[in-house]
Amino acid sequence: MYCNNPNNTTPANVEAISAVSCTLSILGAIVIFMTYIFIPEIRNTTRKLVTCLTVADFFTPLGYLTSIIYHESKTGPKDTLFCTIQSVVTTYSSLVSFFLTVAIALHLFLAVLRPQNSPRGLILPVANIISWGIPAIIISVALAENMLGREANDSTTIGTGSWCWVKCRESDTHKTLFYMYFTGKGFELQCYLYTAALYVLMKLRIHLVHRHRSLHTIQPDLRDDDQNFVYVWLVLLMIRIWGTIRFFLRAIPKSASGVNDEMERVDNALTYFQAIGDPSQAFCNCILFCLLDGDVRAKILGCISCRASDKQTNYMDTVEDTENDFTSGVAPNGNVDCSLLFDHNSIKDNGRRRYGSCGELLHDSVNDSSERLYTSTR
Repeated sequence: MYCNNPNNTTPANVEAISAVSCTLSILGAIVIFMTYIFIPEIRNTTRKLVTCLTVADFFTPLGYLTSIIYHESKTGPKDTLFCTIQSVVTTYSSLVSFFLTVAIALHLFLAVLRPQNSPRGLILPVANIISWGIPAIIISVALAENMLGREANDSTTIGTGSWCWVKCRESDTHKTLFYMYFTGKGFELQCYLYTAALYVLMKLRIHLVHRHRSLHTIQPDLRDDDQNFVYVWLVLLMIRIWGTIRFFLRAIPKSASGVNDEMERVDNALTYFQAIGDPSQAFCNCILFCLLDGDVRAKILGCISCRASDKQTNYMDTVEDTENDFTSGVAPNGNVDCSLLFDHNSIKDNGRRRYGSCGELLHDSVNDSSERLYTSTR
């Protein structure tokens, strides 16, 4: 097993790529929160679980982005306390995300398996207690064993770019690998397997028993667009597989590999993909549950079109008001009162309004002004 060397393990531009991914994910999480707040018709049990999942997925990129900013702004030795806090926050939020992803898959499977007796009232509190409670215990154990963060300033660590995760102890590789598995990779691999299995079983149930009926027809609490959750496990696998490959590469003993330089180059290449993938869960969920959700997409497009329509209406009202201002002074013979364009005193004749074309009135107004100017200078 080999660990990160703080002086040369971060490939160029990893922080920049990761910062972009973190920013997009934070924005995606905010969009999911806003759709839940402003679109009440989507607030079923599934969407409530997704919102809880988004809370966890929000803190993961936020912690990574904070770490990037901290390391880029600090020129001296890095603080081990900050590294430990960042590791606690991001490791905990990632574990919560894995648990809630499995909980959503289990909820959808039970809703299809037992439409009349699915535990809708219990799934939300039970899923949150388990998903936030068990990771808290895991993090507490890791902290008690002093395995999160760095051993000392600028010492070796297990992480990606500026992120900290598990302390790397090459003298005790078994303990390091165990906590890499215990605080992340083990539950991540189980999340892939459980969610994929549950979604496959759910699709088979819909095909064989319900004869391709819609989800809302099977269970009134479900929405037809909840079927987008079927692809969550696949998205999770695509964005996190790179870190999993790096985990297995690190498990290879140095003496057994014999090609340490080649392994390090492969690891550095995978770092780019992991820097993009690990923080991007909320952004991918935003695409699945907002842009690809028919109800949410219709509301967003309707809001945009309404704003454009309001601007067009305001513009037409302004034009109409302007036309009314000019047509309000039309004389019986069809000539227009242009008093709005000229001085009122210059277009009156013996106390009465003078009507005519605007060109004629302009000519008369200029003549009247010239006569007054000539009179005043005499």
